Amino acid sequence: MKEKTRIFLLAATFVFICFGPVEQTSASPAVSDEATLSKFYDIVKTSAIRGHNTMHLDVVSKYDCAEACNAESWCKSFDFSKSKQKCDLSKSSVYTTDLVHSKSYSHYYKKSVLKSYNFRIYPRQYIKGHNTVTLKKASRQKCISECSKLSWCKSFDYHRGKNKCDLSDINKSGNGGKLQGAVANKELIEGISLKSPQYYDHYEKR
Repeated sequence: MKEKTRIFLLAATFVFICFGPVEQTSASPAVSDEATLSKFYDIVKTSAIRGHNTMHLDVVSKYDCAEACNAESWCKSFDFSKSKQKCDLSKSSVYTTDLVHSKSYSHYYKKSVLKSYNFRIYPRQYIKGHNTVTLKKASRQKCISECSKLSWCKSFDYHRGKNKCDLSDINKSGNGGKLQGAVANKELIEGISLKSPQYYDHYEKR
């Protein structure tokens, strides 16, 4: 028995010297309730990313989808359907890809993604007026970059149909806490006029 123990210790020492200590892998955080879910994710109801589906899961809850997304370093968001009990994990999020209206899906995006952009998004809402600078033929990323550079820029409204944005020197609180085109009152409809305020997303510096 002593000889076997000695051989085992010698073998373990050899592995340690050659390969170093064995790393312990930690599991992704468990998500089993609303409090934990809201700790990691923000939600945009009745919305989803069209395409950009990297992984599909069937017969799951939103908590299962959140855990699966947490376990993948590439996963930034997921679209979940409660009625269909399925979800699509994505490398994209509301910060890089437009959302479309969906009766059966809701879009969940990681709060860590929000922090990396230093902006908070209010989908399908905007500040009326107060447009200091307008950027035409500009991507969402271009607008984020330009507003970040300007000390006076506190927010911008991005028009998803025309690919333009209006940079502003005020934010929601500076506008009396009001935004136009509240999501709770109206829903985005396929083929809606490009003049509709629902084509706007409001971004504010954090």
